[in-house]
Amino acid sequence: WTWVDVVKATAAVALFVLAVGLAVNVLLGPARPLPTGLPVLVLAGIELGLGAVALGFTLGKYRCGPEYLGLHTGPSPRDLLLGTGVVLVGLVATAVYAQTVSALGWTFLLPPSLSRLLQLAGTPVAMGLVATVLAPLAEEVFFRAFVFGALARKVGIPAGVVLSSLLFAVGHVQLGVLVPTFILGLLLAWLYWRTSSLWAAIFAHFAFNLVALAASLQVAG
Repeated sequence: WTWVDVVKATAAVALFVLAVGLAVNVLLGPARPLPTGLPVLVLAGIELGLGAVALGFTLGKYRCGPEYLGLHTGPSPRDLLLGTGVVLVGLVATAVYAQTVSALGWTFLLPPSLSRLLQLAGTPVAMGLVATVLAPLAEEVFFRAFVFGALARKVGIPAGVVLSSLLFAVGHVQLGVLVPTFILGLLLAWLYWRTSSLWAAIFAHFAFNLVALAASLQVAG
């Protein structure tokens, strides 16, 4: 697949997300509270859409096997060790970022409270599963295997890492997570390139989300 496919896939995902948002607004209206479980379904649908679009190009259009997505073998002990390092660096970078913007008084740049988001979802267990299981799988397939893979072939590894990470960050929409998500994207893209195993990136993404969620719940408790 090519960088043109990345542009088409990104546009398709953006249109899908926009259509979902419009449908929710039209059906519920801006004044109505969201039904319990709807945020989880919406988020799960978006994540599944990401994965489906990437697989549609790679497995469908180009008839590529799982090995072209880095899913041919599981992570080795060395890959898991590198993934653990990525998680630790990502958590430290996120903590430093939050402390820095807090010290500067830029509260609008603070990442949102994960525990608050779980409460708003109304179904915290389901939302936690989406955030720690479905999101790492779908986002790694789309942003690392598909987007980074295509861009790296077009513009080279360093630029591919940066551009795919920027798209990964922008895709999370919220201003407060833009910088931490960009840094995490850099780390995950490097890990995928270094190990040639998407499972290593999936493991690191899962572990990062799980630790961040657990820490947020601990603070809230």
